[in-house]
This record gives sequence, C-alpha cells and structure tokens, in this order.
Amino acid sequence: DNGVVAGNLQEDSGFVWSAQTGFVVPTLGGTGNLVTGVSVNGIVTGAADTPGGEVLGVIWTAAEGLVTIGDLGGGLTIPQDVKAAAW
Repeated sequence: DNGVVAGNLQEDSGFVWSAQTGFVVPTLGGTGNLVTGVSVNGIVTGAADTPGGEVLGVIWTAAEGLVTIGDLGGGLTIPQDVKAAAW
C-alpha cells in the first residue's frame, strides 16, 4: 500500500526500493546491512555496519533517506520491526 519494497538479497545485503528513490542499498560505509521491517507507511528498519565494525540501527524513508538510531554505548543495535506511528 505504501509503494515501498524492502528485503534482503543475500546474507549481509539489504535493499529498499520505491518509485521515488529507485533501488537503494542502505549502508554506513561498512560491508554489510540488514533490513528487518517495513511499516504500512513505508518506514524501513534495519542495521548496517560501519567501517570501524560497529553495527548501528537505521531507519530509512523516501523523504529522509537513511538515518542512524545509534546504540546505547555497546556498538550494536538491530531494530526488529517498526510501526507506522514510529516516525
């Protein structure tokens, strides 16, 4: 209903597609990423690693692009799902 498709192509390779943005691989400069959820209004959650080896949670929207949600000091965050009202 939201015009956004998101998923994982293979291990360590997530993607997002929308008519507005085309095909996007959400990355933070590291070698891997993961898509974990997509809401009914097109918010995508997941995680991506940095060149320094941290794994940070991310949120992607067609309007904002990729935004990190950070961590709680441990260098690892992997959100599992998202609701439409979360953003």
